[in-house]
Amino acid sequence: MKDVVEVFHSRISNPFYGYFIFSFISVNWQALFYLLISADDVTTRIKYFSNNSDWISLLLIPVIIGVTFTILFPWINYIFLKFRKIPTDWRNKLQANSEHELLQEKQKFAEARVRLEKANLKAEQTSLKAEEAKQKNEELMNTSGQLKKRAENNESSSHAAILLERAQKLEDKAFE
Repeated sequence: MKDVVEVFHSRISNPFYGYFIFSFISVNWQALFYLLISADDVTTRIKYFSNNSDWISLLLIPVIIGVTFTILFPWINYIFLKFRKIPTDWRNKLQANSEHELLQEKQKFAEARVRLEKANLKAEQTSLKAEEAKQKNEELMNTSGQLKKRAENNESSSHAAILLERAQKLEDKAFE
């Protein structure tokens, strides 16, 4: 029983048999319809079927159509696949190009973000250096002021001259 099912399955899965059955029914549909559906007696239906069909319509035309479709269908399918491939390739190229442009834009934004972070870091460092310089300048000015006061209060002129000179050097460094 299993062998019969396998043979039947292989015959049905063969495209020629499908094309043959389809063409047989399409060529002989009127005679088949009358044979199967008519309310006349069986002998009248068989006579009608015999008069309206012959070996050409029953065998030759369905075989020719089955063979033709069996041979041409893979080629027709191939042509449609080729035609379908062209717009599919175009769509894929467009999609790839848009993804490429999107990645380029993301890369530009990432590079701009890095430059902005570097600029912010540099500005922060410059701000810290300016604040340190301001504090040093204030310290130097205080020290210079203290040295000038000592020099003015000090009686020894050589010692006062040295202190004034140091105060002047500190002021010069502060303005650099």
